[in-house]
Amino acid sequence: MVFRTLPLLASFLIADFVLFRLIPGVDTGAQRTLRYAPALGFSAVLFLVGLALTLWPMRPGAASPTSSLPRFSARLLFFTASGSVFFAFLVGKALVFRLDHESVWKDTQSYAAVAEQSLQTSEFWAGERSFTLPLIYKLLGVNRVTLTLEPLKRAISGFQFLLAVATWSTLAIVTAGALKNRWLELFTLGAILGLGLSLDVSLWDRILLTESIATSLFVLMLALCLLGLLRIGNPRWRRSWWRYVYLLGLGVTIILYSFARDTNAYFLAFCAVLMLAGLLLKIVRQRVALGQYVLVASFLLAVFFVQNNTSNQGKRWEFPFFNVLHMRIGPDPAAREFFAAHGMPADEATLDLLTKQRRAFFAALETSQAAQRLVQWVERAGKVTYYRYLLSRPAASLMAPIDRARNLISPLSTEYRADDYSIPIWLGLFSRVFFPLPLAIVFSWLGVLIVGAIILGRVEGLGPEWTIPALLLITVYPMMFVVWHGDAIEVERHAFQISLQVRLAGWMMTVFLADAWLRRLSARSASHPPSTLSERPA
Repeated sequence: MVFRTLPLLASFLIADFVLFRLIPGVDTGAQRTLRYAPALGFSAVLFLVGLALTLWPMRPGAASPTSSLPRFSARLLFFTASGSVFFAFLVGKALVFRLDHESVWKDTQSYAAVAEQSLQTSEFWAGERSFTLPLIYKLLGVNRVTLTLEPLKRAISGFQFLLAVATWSTLAIVTAGALKNRWLELFTLGAILGLGLSLDVSLWDRILLTESIATSLFVLMLALCLLGLLRIGNPRWRRSWWRYVYLLGLGVTIILYSFARDTNAYFLAFCAVLMLAGLLLKIVRQRVALGQYVLVASFLLAVFFVQNNTSNQGKRWEFPFFNVLHMRIGPDPAAREFFAAHGMPADEATLDLLTKQRRAFFAALETSQAAQRLVQWVERAGKVTYYRYLLSRPAASLMAPIDRARNLISPLSTEYRADDYSIPIWLGLFSRVFFPLPLAIVFSWLGVLIVGAIILGRVEGLGPEWTIPALLLITVYPMMFVVWHGDAIEVERHAFQISLQVRLAGWMMTVFLADAWLRRLSARSASHPPSTLSERPA
């Protein structure tokens, strides 16, 4: 039966050879793409055939073919296949990384300016930018002068690349470790790493903004949380001093993730609220250590409130608010009337200001004396008035993010690429498989998974690992609400984490459901072994 595993091994060997041939240059030419497409396609076919032969019994109740292999051979085959998946991920990441050069944006300059501040000042920790990216820039020796140097740009993008590789690999390994079926772990590694390799994720590694760092920290935080959920019931883990190292690392990761972008703090707050609401369920109270559970939720809320305080101190909320005021409130007569009734200046100078082009509008805020009345009112009562405005029209406020679901759940971010090379055919197809964009496909996929999870929960219950995809999905709409109403420009870029949450939850639920199905199939085969000739009556 060993021959049934050979297509699987051959698939990885062919893919490794082809990808190794691609290392010296970026696969951008159409002729070169077509040259390697048949080999990669043949490898994919062999992979599907080998995976089916490996996991699917030839007849009901038959043992997996790998069970007939010697233990050493089975392990060698598994680690060879796993190593091939990681090798393909590394090569693919390097190829996507080489598609573009480093791109510096206006926001990058502001982060470099904060990095110039002393660590002993509030301008660094509670300044015009949240501190995670400036802290990294300070460690790398980046400021507004050195940011113009190509070696420093490459150092930043290289750091982002290595951090992305490390964090996505960590999440893939931890997620695979949550499964019972060993060979399904191989598919899980491919699914998680494939998502991390997709263009929608990888393009940010060359862009000197917060997205790459924030995404890597988000992925690492999820990996550490999943690891804790899998180990929390282990008495040896609870007595081990490694637990304190883990908690310290998780706490630092959460803080760095939160202060990478101000909207990240809202994700933590929503998770904390859901955790506390979960205490209303008896099954949650029975499974968790109540004191530690409440402590974690309290820590998340504390990070949220501290970050909100630094945002107010550094006036980081004002720029997004002026975007909303200029692009959404100003053109709407009913909205202007509401704001005017709550103290916003409504004279001709203010109306003229709100009708200017965006660049002229912000220039006037800094130079025009007539605009200072509006600025002073915004600093004094702008935020509270905006909250009241959203509450005064609840249906419209709640429906606005849903109406923009295409922009928030499936944003197109390729406009941020430097476009040194066109997107290779293989990368475009690969990305659409692991990071699907059409909402019909995404919602259908998630709908099937949610129904399957509900059925599984009623039949045998859900394990602690399901907490992660559940939180990812439940917080999607609250994050859509925050992102849409929080700013009026670059909404697609700000919504990238939302799109990642949806796909990541989908892949995690897919492998968890597949593992449960294979586990039930194995248990049924064990309880009803096939009869043999010796057991049949004469």
